[in-house]
Amino acid sequence: MKIERTLKIAAPIDKVWCAIMDVPSVAALMPGLEKIEKIDDKTYKSTMKSKVAGVPVSFELLTTITEMEAPSMLKTVTDGKALGGLGRVSQNQTLRLKATSDCEVEVNYEADVMLVGRLGTFGERIFRAKATEMGDRFIEAFIKKVCSL
Repeated sequence: MKIERTLKIAAPIDKVWCAIMDVPSVAALMPGLEKIEKIDDKTYKSTMKSKVAGVPVSFELLTTITEMEAPSMLKTVTDGKALGGLGRVSQNQTLRLKATSDCEVEVNYEADVMLVGRLGTFGERIFRAKATEMGDRFIEAFIKKVCSL
């Protein structure tokens, strides 16, 4: 399943990049995040809870930064499992930032998500709706955070 989002943030590109690279602080804005632990400079372990089609799901995730070109591009890979034997999730993400002026940044997010096991039986439409809902809440919180720095 491919997910793409583009948004504009009224802030200088360096400010947006710094906010993104404060991984624990940014991750805390994600709905359902229960815990995040820094393993090393490029790897983070997290636990998330959510409901998908009314079914409670907990995930243990490992996210690794695979490529970075500050302040314009970040690639990460996330792998994990849904607790309770519901399956696995893997995701490749690319985040691109482009300054459209001294005080505005266009952010493009692309993710390729793969669900296996019982998670996959919920269907793409259900997961896309949940991802959109969580993404909207995260984006709103992230923009507020950047603008308050």
